[in-house]
Amino acid sequence: MDARKRPIRGLWVRNDRYYAQITVEEPHSGKKQVCRVPLEGATAPAQARQQLEELQVNRRRGNLLEIKRTPTFSEYADKYIKYYQQAKDDKQASTLKMETYTINQ
Repeated sequence: MDARKRPIRGLWVRNDRYYAQITVEEPHSGKKQVCRVPLEGATAPAQARQQLEELQVNRRRGNLLEIKRTPTFSEYADKYIKYYQQAKDDKQASTLKMETYTINQ
């Protein structure tokens, strides 16, 4: 809420943490998506509002943050298996072999 007890549009508070809800356009497809961006270092509504306005200005200029793409299961599985192959003592060879077999299925 602002000084007049009105809600600030696009500003959210959850567990004493401030978030900005803004619409971002993907650079490759041009598809618009609503994102909730955490506002780091904002401890008061005035600071959060200032950071929200900075994000909105950056969006208009076109240099806003990129939307992160969630990796597919196969990308994540490859990364998982490579990590545990390099970390020798974390898992036994038979466990790693069984997990690789299960993931490939």
